[in-house]
Amino acid sequence: TRFDNETHEAENPGDLASSFLRIEFKYLPVAKTRVVGRFPREPLNPGEGQSKVHFDNEQLRVTRYVVPKGQEVKLKSAAEPTLLAIVFAGARAGGGKPDYEPGQTIWIDAGKEIIIRNDSSTAIEFLRFDLKKK
Repeated sequence: TRFDNETHEAENPGDLASSFLRIEFKYLPVAKTRVVGRFPREPLNPGEGQSKVHFDNEQLRVTRYVVPKGQEVKLKSAAEPTLLAIVFAGARAGGGKPDYEPGQTIWIDAGKEIIIRNDSSTAIEFLRFDLKKK
């Protein structure tokens, strides 16, 4: 099959630090749709929160969020659970262990709501995966 012994590699030819994230969801296809492409980090306006849908089909919606330092965002799950994956997070303002760290995942149960408050020194970026009915 196509996925036997599959190897992935990312190269950063620039001088600035970069991060690479590959996400695969294995599912039973409802319709033959797929996303192919790259979704570079959006330009940030200091102090301004952002959200942008990068992928949406019958089973999954992927949205990137940016929460500036000192701000918060309220998130509510729909009829199905929602997964958050922290991509970038800064150190806690004033020191101490940060509330969110890159690679951390947070589940929001179906119909529940949480608030992501950013008390760190830089913006928090995360991906939201809304799972839809099968």
